[in-house]
Amino acid sequence: MDVINTQNQLLFPLKEATSLLGLHDTRVTMRLVRDGKLKAIKIGRRIYITTQSLEKFVGVSK
Repeated sequence: MDVINTQNQLLFPLKEATSLLGLHDTRVTMRLVRDGKLKAIKIGRRIYITTQSLEKFVGVSK
């Protein structure tokens, strides 16, 4: 797993985030990003989804 740890959040690669959400197609995850339901960060050519937005989307609160 290619998880990036920034100063205050973890970033999951698009494919890993898709799997964590129980989805099978990264296009569905990208649609959620475009709709503003998930927050993504692009680093180079790769797209990462923030842990905070994943938790918010599935209803997990800290």
